[in-house]
Amino acid sequence: MVTATASITSISPLRACAGGRITLHGHGFDPDLLAEVSVGGEPARVSFATSERVIVTVPSDLEGGPAAVRIGGDDAQARDA
Repeated sequence: MVTATASITSISPLRACAGGRITLHGHGFDPDLLAEVSVGGEPARVSFATSERVIVTVPSDLEGGPAAVRIGGDDAQARDA
């Protein structure tokens, strides 16, 4: 989950293939609750989470190109990755 003040400050790497991992850097993430993360509107599997970093696997159902990244029920901050 995400707190009211959660924010994604960066995503790395900016390009990743389906099945690859991306790291969301920011603040306000709740590491005690498994964050809901989506990439391009598809659920992404969370493999690691702290209050400042979440690592997810890029879903296999994505088409190529930029994809919005969202964390929690509301966007902490949508970014193209």
